[in-house]
Amino acid sequence: MLSPTPGSPRGKNLTAYFIFLLFVLAYLLNLGLQPLFLEEPRRTLIAIEMLHNKNLWIPTELGVYYFKKPPFFNWVLVLFAQLPGGFSEFNLRLPTVLSTFGIAGILYALGRKYISTPFAQVSAWLFLSCGAILFYFSTLAEIDLFYSLITFAAFASLFHFYQQRQFFLLFTAVYLLGAIGTLTKGLPSVVFTGWSVLVYLVVQKDWRRLFSPAHFTGIGVYVIVVGGYLWLYASQAPIGYLLETIWGENSDRTVAGNGFLKTIGHLLTFPLDLLKDLAPGALLLVFALRKDVLSQIKQQPLIHFALLIGLANLLPYWLSPGAKLRYVYMLYPLFFMVLTWFWLQRDTLPGWQDQFFRKLVSGLLALLSLALLLLPFLPLPLHFAWIPWGAPLFAMAFAALSRQAWTRPAFALSALIIGTAIGRLLFDLIVLPLRATDSAALEEKQLAAQIHEIVGPEPLYVWQSERISFTTIVYLDKWREQPVHLTPDFKEFPAYYFGCLEDMDFPYRELLRFEYNDDTFLLFQR
Repeated sequence: MLSPTPGSPRGKNLTAYFIFLLFVLAYLLNLGLQPLFLEEPRRTLIAIEMLHNKNLWIPTELGVYYFKKPPFFNWVLVLFAQLPGGFSEFNLRLPTVLSTFGIAGILYALGRKYISTPFAQVSAWLFLSCGAILFYFSTLAEIDLFYSLITFAAFASLFHFYQQRQFFLLFTAVYLLGAIGTLTKGLPSVVFTGWSVLVYLVVQKDWRRLFSPAHFTGIGVYVIVVGGYLWLYASQAPIGYLLETIWGENSDRTVAGNGFLKTIGHLLTFPLDLLKDLAPGALLLVFALRKDVLSQIKQQPLIHFALLIGLANLLPYWLSPGAKLRYVYMLYPLFFMVLTWFWLQRDTLPGWQDQFFRKLVSGLLALLSLALLLLPFLPLPLHFAWIPWGAPLFAMAFAALSRQAWTRPAFALSALIIGTAIGRLLFDLIVLPLRATDSAALEEKQLAAQIHEIVGPEPLYVWQSERISFTTIVYLDKWREQPVHLTPDFKEFPAYYFGCLEDMDFPYRELLRFEYNDDTFLLFQR
């Protein structure tokens, strides 16, 4: 059950199943429609080259060593590329969606075991309805949500096995997941793992456990996994550049790498941006406005753990002006557990919080309903022929949820979560098709089709500079079934090249001219 509303257990279960299926549909509908963009092409490019090189240990980009990220997420993309469709947009983005539901599943399992089923369901739904993830990052074949799954699983293992007093399992699981995290994103996992273990054991006044055989076993597991990969890497590629680049990636986010003024700005805006990212779940903060807030937290070990680990790991990123919110997505489930706990304790509050929340939710849903009635009057492309009849149906759904939130206070949160899932369905039906038919990524994909028609299976290179669209390159790689590589010189055999016009001071035969990032590029032959 999503909320303690009157009704039969069967009815409550049907509501929970409905919400789950609604989120599944919302996350998957039109997932593969938009061409690859942002960092998606880079991740895909590296995975394609791994398969072509028959080497999963050494990432390359345009045939050149790639040092910025270890390879684990690329292994995941290679695995999902074995599904029908290969390196399709849907297959590449599916790991992100599954990671999101994996985090929600861990939230549910942890909450149900240590608190209650209502708590488990609400905290899981709040994470799935988190605006920044639901409407943006879950639509990308990017590394952050997969990495968040690995890191949040380590947090959950730390709490669960400590409660069970199974210390060898605790340290083995936490450090193994920390090692996988390190092979996914590098040094952040060292901090997440070591700092979380240290903070939790010190607060539990069990710091001597740091010197136990179980802890050293966990450290040994980490060293074997990460050290084993580094040993394999060093046997085939320059390890020094890898370590130097990974270290530089993190030092660039510190105060020294960004300056005083940027640091002050980050300190002020980071908490506000976090609240915006947590919406609509952040609205539950109103239920934490109580005098006994600390005692409420301390009375429940899981909530105390969630707030402690969440704030302890948030602090380094709050103090790092180069940090982005996607770096701390693994902390969002912890904060949603705390918010859910206070929502469940609302019966012990004076009552104004519940009334405020109910009226706010009802008002927001009513506004959405009215806004959708205007949708048929907007100038939209012809392929949105469903809008004149579909928009009123969606408007009726939001209006019904608004009425339920107004008349049934206990249903207000359910209405908000269902409304958010329906909002993602609208996003899938309107925004994703628009991006698929009118976007820079589409133009770059169409450019790849033009180039492929000219070049066919013949050798193709990027000459001297990699200042070129990776979206274009990755579609060429997929269609040609051979990677485009960077070259500093010209080949003795006939070949095609990409080059920036301003760098070309030699005779060439121009085949195609195009613009990218304010530069003019040519497809040419020598």
